[in-house]
Amino acid sequence: MFWRKSHLGSANSGADELIAAFLEFPRGSAYNFSRTLFESCALSYFYFSSAVCWYSPEAREAIAKGQELLSQKDVKGGIASFKKAVELDPQYVRGYVLLGNAYMQAQQWTDGQAAFEKASRLAPNDVTALLGLGSALNQQQDWSGALRPLTQCLKLKTDSAEAHYEIARSLMGLERMQDAELHVRMSIELNGKYALPHILMGDVYLHLHENAEGALAEYQEYLRLDPDGPSSAPVKAMIAKLQKMME
Repeated sequence: MFWRKSHLGSANSGADELIAAFLEFPRGSAYNFSRTLFESCALSYFYFSSAVCWYSPEAREAIAKGQELLSQKDVKGGIASFKKAVELDPQYVRGYVLLGNAYMQAQQWTDGQAAFEKASRLAPNDVTALLGLGSALNQQQDWSGALRPLTQCLKLKTDSAEAHYEIARSLMGLERMQDAELHVRMSIELNGKYALPHILMGDVYLHLHENAEGALAEYQEYLRLDPDGPSSAPVKAMIAKLQKMME
């Protein structure tokens, strides 16, 4: 996503340079995709395996196969297995959530949204489904739509760093930067090892506070936490621009 409007009040050349650098910082799907969310889903659902024992052995076998295929980086195969699981058991909430996760890994946002919506209809208080739905809507820049499930998710799980992060994304998309800052700070406070919020915090420093040093520190912290992450290349480019301007 590219920001089209400036919230900066001053018109000095230094601020203009910061805005120009900020506008050039790409915010595509790699930037927005929260690996922490989707890597954690399989683990969290593993502990609930005994709670889904009433589903057919065939459906549970399809789930296990899908998870194995995803671990082998075969996302297409994982999607096919999860689809088979929910076809065998249309009420299988876990299957829809894992299907949504797999679609998100494939960057098939609308398909992911549909899977999470199905899971949410079957289990309205499933926080993972709500979080996934909000993330899928954020990927499609449906900021207002994303806030609804994300707000519900946060009510159910107030200490979710991922929910705070996704809400911050939505609020930034709606140009509510001050509100976004509160949530991104909370996300960082709740999980100091969560890398992605530091990019948003850098954006807040740069776009709202005209604080290049603060932004630089946040972008560097992202790289420290996730040096080979999907956003490492654009973050490195942004750091280089900021360092050059600050010389």
